[in-house]
Amino acid sequence: KYDYEKEKQIAIFQFRFRPELIGFDEQVKIIRLKGGGTYYYKFTDLTGGLNLSAQRHIYSGKDIDTKYESFLLSGEILGYLFKNIPADASFGYAYQRLDADDQNLDIVFVESKFNRILNSYLKFGYGFYAENFSISALARTYLALQKNENTGWRLGPKLNINYVKIFIFNFDYRFLFHNSRLTLFPSNEHWFRVVTGKMISGEWSVFLLADYYTRNFKTKNSTDNNLLYTPINLENNIYIKLGYELKNSFEIYLRSGYTNESLYINDLSIKGWNIMVGIEVNKGDI
Repeated sequence: KYDYEKEKQIAIFQFRFRPELIGFDEQVKIIRLKGGGTYYYKFTDLTGGLNLSAQRHIYSGKDIDTKYESFLLSGEILGYLFKNIPADASFGYAYQRLDADDQNLDIVFVESKFNRILNSYLKFGYGFYAENFSISALARTYLALQKNENTGWRLGPKLNINYVKIFIFNFDYRFLFHNSRLTLFPSNEHWFRVVTGKMISGEWSVFLLADYYTRNFKTKNSTDNNLLYTPINLENNIYIKLGYELKNSFEIYLRSGYTNESLYINDLSIKGWNIMVGIEVNKGDI
């Protein structure tokens, strides 16, 4: 990750490579690649931003051989709606491809958030997210390949709570109604993330991270699962991280927890316990 800041400009570039080998008897190999960049420019009364990201997930094993790819381009505006109410809005386009040409997903989205600063250490955020999606998938018949389509909407409220004083607590929640040609009301999705922790002493710290996603889709008869909305990055997990800071730019840590990743399009899940010993190095200006 590289950060750049000069006068009215801020730029962030990052790349992540994450190889995994899961299990012993029935091994699953996973490679996750993710990269992107963000650019912000500070105008007099507001800040404008541009975000670009792409990722590729590769799964291989006894019962699975699949690839997920995605691309996202969005714009963002940050400013003040009123004197003491910071607000931001973003809009963009995303593309996702699952299992080669088995499913292609196009998304156009818009979202907004308003922040209420109660004091110097407590802040509430609330907003709205809406997207229009279009899915195309190939169905294999005895005679040929047939292309099928599904269109719909995902929309609903979102909430954020951020507290930083005696300890750190950050909570994000999103509830979305899901409406498409193949689903029935009230199909919906829930997603939340919790990050909390504190410094135990001058060098020791402990943090808890929890991600949870669930969906409740009511579908019409004979619905093709390849035409249902299937987002990437649905790793339900809970982790505890214990860190020891040797100096300001160098930390060693122990992280342990449980993960459950659902691959809806393949009707598979990858789950289990893990433990990791790692180091984190932050390098200043070169």
